[in-house]
Amino acid sequence: VVGPAPGAREVLLDIAAGGLKQGFLAAAQPFTVAQMLRVLEQQGTLPPLTQLFTPGCAALSFREGVRKPSATLFERSLEQFRECDVEPEQILHVGSRLADDLGVAKKLGFRTALYAGDKHSLRATSAEVKDATLKPDRLITDLAQLRNVLGIAPRDQ
Repeated sequence: VVGPAPGAREVLLDIAAGGLKQGFLAAAQPFTVAQMLRVLEQQGTLPPLTQLFTPGCAALSFREGVRKPSATLFERSLEQFRECDVEPEQILHVGSRLADDLGVAKKLGFRTALYAGDKHSLRATSAEVKDATLKPDRLITDLAQLRNVLGIAPRDQ
């Protein structure tokens, strides 16, 4: 799960081309998806949304009536992902908030990656990073690193 950070479009396209299912879990309002797509389109043309994200694999807080970092939102996303034949250990949850985002995902069995590429959005203290119950499986500073984490190659461009 990634936001419209620099390079996000290319990484999302590579993940889709690699045959992996993509979904997203977000503290979102009804207009959030449109805003995200607008930012991604500024990085280049996008395919239809159903080619980029797996239909049914999206948990948006406004739809669920709960706010992220609510554990309920993560639990509901897990139900949706299971309906798409995706189990928790197959999910890599990427986020910049450790305690109330990645920590919740980790408790549910998701694999986690802390995105530390943006000092303004990164929310993790050194104590949190050292806490075994919160410690992310991976630390990335550039979204392009997701290719290596997921074992996919960049598309020919």
